[in-house]
Amino acid sequence: RMYPNARFIHIHRNPFVVLGLLIALPIPLGALAMDLAARGAPLTLAVVRECVRTNPVHAWFLLHPVLVAVGFGAFGTLTQDRGRQVARLIGRLRGLADRDGLTRLFNHRVCQLRLRAEATRAEREGRPISLLLADIDRFKDFNDHYGHLMGDALLRALAQRLEELVRPYDV
Repeated sequence: RMYPNARFIHIHRNPFVVLGLLIALPIPLGALAMDLAARGAPLTLAVVRECVRTNPVHAWFLLHPVLVAVGFGAFGTLTQDRGRQVARLIGRLRGLADRDGLTRLFNHRVCQLRLRAEATRAEREGRPISLLLADIDRFKDFNDHYGHLMGDALLRALAQRLEELVRPYDV
């Protein structure tokens, strides 16, 4: 299905259907009440049935809010579901834009932003800040000897180990 999270099964629980009914129902009920009042007929279910059966405009008028409510409910549900899909995609794109594709560590831009924010916070709170810089000695020689795929594997393993060593809220 195109919209796997859409809620069409429980129409009575769909807030868009309820809102559509609340918007569309007063007009036909008002028209029916005015017609019955003009006839001087009492407001009973039998009288309403007879009025609807003899006057097709009332039948359409009473059916119209249901059609509006279902249409409004379907459109609202699909729009809401599409909004959730877009939000998930934006989150995924942000994750891809903020992290290095190979190591999954934060990229230079994010590190600069976080470093500025942490430095400001440390200064404001009068607390120290720590920064770890690492270098792999003779990495070029490793790449030349074992190949770039092994060099990439080494970088991924090192990044994974660094992630294991820091606290979850550290950058």
